[in-house]
Amino acid sequence: MNIIENIKMAFQSIQAQKVRSLLTMLGIIIGIAATMVVVAIGEGARAQLQEELIGTENVREIRINDMKLWDDQANSTKFMMMGYRAFTDENFEKLAELPNVEAVVPMMQKEIELKKGEKGEENEEDSELESVMVTGVNRDYFDVYNLEIADGQTFQDADYLIGTRKAIVSPQLAEQIFPSESPVGKKVQLGTDRVEIIGVLEPPESVIQKEGMMQSLFVTQALWKNISSMWGFEEISNVLISSDSVENVESAAKEAVKLLHQENEMTDVYEVVDKESEVKANSSIDSTMTTIVGGVAAISLIVGGIGVMNIMLVSVTERTREIGIRKSMGATRGQVLFQFLVESIVLTIVGGISGVLLGGILLPIVEPFLNGAEVKLSLPVIGIATGFSAFVGILFGILPAHKAANLDPVEALRHE
Repeated sequence: MNIIENIKMAFQSIQAQKVRSLLTMLGIIIGIAATMVVVAIGEGARAQLQEELIGTENVREIRINDMKLWDDQANSTKFMMMGYRAFTDENFEKLAELPNVEAVVPMMQKEIELKKGEKGEENEEDSELESVMVTGVNRDYFDVYNLEIADGQTFQDADYLIGTRKAIVSPQLAEQIFPSESPVGKKVQLGTDRVEIIGVLEPPESVIQKEGMMQSLFVTQALWKNISSMWGFEEISNVLISSDSVENVESAAKEAVKLLHQENEMTDVYEVVDKESEVKANSSIDSTMTTIVGGVAAISLIVGGIGVMNIMLVSVTERTREIGIRKSMGATRGQVLFQFLVESIVLTIVGGISGVLLGGILLPIVEPFLNGAEVKLSLPVIGIATGFSAFVGILFGILPAHKAANLDPVEALRHE
């Protein structure tokens, strides 16, 4: 009897005992479906977490490492010759010419004390905040980070050109300084300088951006340069590189770092800020939970395998006379063993495929309850789960098959 005939007999056996076969496969079906759903939810949550933490995936931030800068005399000497500036206007022009670089955004940031109202006014509303993060931006900043205006307007060409005394604030800062009214058109003081708020940003989707913009106020870089000398700072703290695609962003960032070292004649001081580490740190809990629940699903498969073994042992007992007839007609021990092993494997594979189908049905049902997170179906997981179900069939089918193969044909024929 070849393998095709054995498979046919296995399906005939399943068909002859439909209810018992279904109950036998139930553990396998639930285990496979649970594995699929858990892994799909875990992968979807991980992907959403990564998107929220990083925000714009085609953007990288480059900064100078102060420790490496001052530890090396040649680097620190060159830095002083550059007027204590980490970046120059020529750097930005050449960075913009690099392949795969779509935009270059110099970053100017400083914490400044802020007051409501106009300079010289004395009232309770002029309460001083601890500090706000003031950022000098160019035309590309809001586009690079996909930031939209919720109230008011954005900077115009003239603002970027001549540095008008206007500002845009984060939604958190707007709520804090003007909790009961729109801040658009209101004046605030930054140190000794007064600026008018012309817009409020939409809350960003990125968790990192949202936390970084808790108390943020944005001015044009032209305004920054006009008044920063009075504030006591002019330096550019870092630079953002926006690539034309996610695939090219890492190579573009590496080329940018290489160019900065060459142009400024420094060694190993410029570096790319690694936000992937934040993703790994924040996704560790999610990975642990996925592993734990996946382990529970694996236990369900093993329990299902034990059920298959029990039913196959019952089947061997019920078919003892059939086994005796086959052996008396010349069937070898190996052929009998193989027949029952194939039946066990077919039973678990059918259960595995049924579990995959059930998992596919459950995924769209579960997705609306995940607070906006998408499920990501993993084809390798489907393959592994189905393969594992076959392995369960082999593992738990060996004992019943071995028992059937070792039956004495004379004793088997006497069995009623």
